[in-house]
Amino acid sequence: ATTMATARAESGETAKGAGPGPEKGANEAKPPKRTALSEKSFLELHADAVACDPAAFGALAAYLAELPPTPNPMNAKTYLRRRQGTFGARYNFGSQTSQKVGGDDEADWPDLVRRCLRDARSRVGEGARLAAHANYYPDGAGVGVHHDKDGPFDHTKPILSYTFLSDPALPRDFDVYRASAKRKRGERGGATYDEVLSLPLAHGSLLVMGGAMQSEFQIGRAHV
Repeated sequence: ATTMATARAESGETAKGAGPGPEKGANEAKPPKRTALSEKSFLELHADAVACDPAAFGALAAYLAELPPTPNPMNAKTYLRRRQGTFGARYNFGSQTSQKVGGDDEADWPDLVRRCLRDARSRVGEGARLAAHANYYPDGAGVGVHHDKDGPFDHTKPILSYTFLSDPALPRDFDVYRASAKRKRGERGGATYDEVLSLPLAHGSLLVMGGAMQSEFQIGRAHV
């Protein structure tokens, strides 16, 4: 199982309950790996950005697993296996809506979400008001090809995406596609896309998506 918390910048004041500084992972001093996707877009991978113990992972996974399922936009009679919720904002993207969860006081949010927000503020500034969109991928669930340029966010700011794994020995791939990528038939009849990059994300890592990434490219996580 995988959980992912994505911090997005909004305008306004910092939410209540920001708390002390971030809890870093063991290798947070390692220089980030930067990948230029174009003249305007880049990815920046930080290893061990946020410490995550089994208790913190389990608490967030359990919280998200209890949220109502999201209707499948491709089949109205089914639901997505992935569970999602957004702390601090209601998030619309494509034909899906992620409901605002956790209330308005960050002190009531799961500890791992607060750890990610503290780390995000240490990178983007304490005055930023951030929301955290959290996904829980049980039993190898994934997410289809999409972009993250919707919602009530400041889209001039980078997206900070944190990954946590139930088995830290098994990284989860993060796939990047061109925004113009067209769906095509695969060898076994399934839909495939022209992939630009597949980047393995380790437990506790931070992936920064910057520049015009959400306009020039699409992203996804394959089912495993």
